[in-house]
Amino acid sequence: MQSHAVLIAGAGPTGLMLAAELALAKIDVAIVERRASQALAGSRAGGLHSRTMEILDQRGVGDR
Repeated sequence: MQSHAVLIAGAGPTGLMLAAELALAKIDVAIVERRASQALAGSRAGGLHSRTMEILDQRGVGDR
């Protein structure tokens, strides 16, 4: 079992942005997501919006 300094519940835009900011600050972070796969069938989310991608790119984590 691994331990992390921060555990984020949810890999949506908010969770991803928080994880990115913490990682940039050299804080060990893990993200957990309820979905068993990356499939979006039945989900209201269709992915990340272009503005979210722009902000992640500005912070230097968009390609990850």
